[in-house]
Amino acid sequence: MDPLSATRVDFGTLHKFKTSLGVALLALAIAGPVFVVQQLSPLRLLEAIDDSDTQSVKAWLWSSVWLGALLVLATLVAAGFAVWHGRHLMVEGLDGWKDAQSQEDRYRSLFVEDFAYKAANAQHASEAEVEAQIAKEVAEDLEGSRDATSEDAPLAASEPPPDTHVDNPALQGTADSADTAVLATAEAQRRNEIERRRNLERALVAQVAEVFRDTHTAHTDAFWGTSGEPVLVDLALVPVPGSKWTPILVEMKVISLPSLVTRFADQLAHVTASVPHGQFPTKERGRPPLVTRTGLLVVVATSDDSARQVVRTVRTFNDRSRTPIGILARTESWFLAATPEAWRNEIRTALTDSGTNAGS
Repeated sequence: MDPLSATRVDFGTLHKFKTSLGVALLALAIAGPVFVVQQLSPLRLLEAIDDSDTQSVKAWLWSSVWLGALLVLATLVAAGFAVWHGRHLMVEGLDGWKDAQSQEDRYRSLFVEDFAYKAANAQHASEAEVEAQIAKEVAEDLEGSRDATSEDAPLAASEPPPDTHVDNPALQGTADSADTAVLATAEAQRRNEIERRRNLERALVAQVAEVFRDTHTAHTDAFWGTSGEPVLVDLALVPVPGSKWTPILVEMKVISLPSLVTRFADQLAHVTASVPHGQFPTKERGRPPLVTRTGLLVVVATSDDSARQVVRTVRTFNDRSRTPIGILARTESWFLAATPEAWRNEIRTALTDSGTNAGS
């Protein structure tokens, strides 16, 4: 939830009503006399008087002219009052609107300054802490994969586990060596996976930081959160001072199991609850859109189907969360081939529209 929602200008408030009423009165002051004159047609009445040969008809026409003139005069007087009151209401409404917007801007400036201070003074994670976080996620992925495999192919209850004991000492030594080799291979694969994910996350962080290079300052690998366990955030984008650009917190995750994404979404939502919303820098003409989310979860999925499953999971999370987040889920090949413009468009969609992007 945007912390500025309580102070944001509501376009259905009294300020808009006064402004709209003032504009309507000014328009009526112009349209009213024109309409009356067109309907009365005083020139045609005068021509009819000249063409008429009957005194009674002429008298009736002259009375119509005088009544029309009085009606036009009354309309002009009413138009004058409408102009005065309309101008007064419009100026009062615009002034109130401006004051409310100025107050919101002051509040927003305070929130953004607080965000920038936190980003500049946050405790940055060491390389060992970052790798430990990734190692934990790799272990969760492997554990989840094993659980899924065991559920797909459960061992029969009547079937005893294979006996790995060997009576022959020579053969036992061979078995131990084989077990050691298997463990060493598994550990090497785990280390390679940790390194792969770390390098991929670095590459994606660099790509996103480059997209916002002209509008934001990037802070990487910092702990966020004042209550509970701090959350390690991969990228904090702080808008340049004096701008109305939105702050953004970005989390990069390389996962094999989409079911793990709910915890990541909850952690990101927790630290973005106090982040103010601002405008998204589109580099297009016109008023930049206002974001509805300041947290972006970028998920590198194993396939397009997995990416769509991640999106469905985050949509379910957003439906019940007071602080929804944006989600961008794609495959590794898409991310590595994406241009800065593609990144910007996808992030804009994730933060301003449905909040979800996935492979098609």
